[in-house]
Amino acid sequence: MEGAIEGVSSKSLTLELKDEEPCGLYFTSGTTGAPKPILLTHKNLFSSGATEAINHLLNHADGLLMIPPLYHSAIGHLLGPMLVGARSALLTEAITPQLIFETMSKEQLSVVFLLVPWTMDILGPSIEGNSV
Repeated sequence: MEGAIEGVSSKSLTLELKDEEPCGLYFTSGTTGAPKPILLTHKNLFSSGATEAINHLLNHADGLLMIPPLYHSAIGHLLGPMLVGARSALLTEAITPQLIFETMSKEQLSVVFLLVPWTMDILGPSIEGNSV
């Protein structure tokens, strides 16, 4: 990784980005067949991030825990905190309920988006014997 930016100019770019220009190619999960590509614009991605920030009342003091796998929907979760200047942390180890709580505490994070299986692992002992 060292030297990756050697020789790169520090001069500001003069490139103008327009809202409707392509920005990212994402793929659906393929729930109704084969995955399909979706071309998103700058405006699409900004709107996704703004929706996250507004719906979750995010501010610069928040911190988001990102947990792989980072599917196409996760980009909105990541962009929301970025828009308000909040921090994000990405778990890269094997996911366990204990690691989630330890990381939230250590990094002083306030937001985590969990998939249902992780939530069930965390709540498991308290809901065993109860019908869900």
